Amino acid sequence: MNQVGQSVGINFKWGGKMGSTLNAHRLMHLARSKPKDIQSALLERIFRAFHEQEEDIASPALLIQLAVESGIDEAEATTWMNSDMGSDAVIEEAQKYRDIRAQTGVPAYIVQGEHRLEGSQDAQDLLELFIKIKEA
Repeated sequence: MNQVGQSVGINFKWGGKMGSTLNAHRLMHLARSKPKDIQSALLERIFRAFHEQEEDIASPALLIQLAVESGIDEAEATTWMNSDMGSDAVIEEAQKYRDIRAQTGVPAYIVQGEHRLEGSQDAQDLLELFIKIKEA
């Protein structure tokens, strides 16, 4: 995994805290109401914080910082993180995908809730799926 990551510029570190990702998913739920570039920037920062910087992505303070760095208004991010907004939607969506996954092989890749690849796939198969989705 480290070797594959390094080949695409990801320097995985494995010593970070493993905690609930609910807050990170809630923040991404808020980001869905923003332009795609903000969504992408936030997702990239959350992944980098967790996978490369060993940060605690359950921390509301960290998530607010990442949101602001990504272009989300600080007051909006703080209000969102200091509430339970988005929790029900995130939990419901997670349950939906657990139910779907229970009916598939392992691993299963489900993209945008409707496109599915089952079993071990190579990068070319995933790339072809992403191109197909983009062109649709």
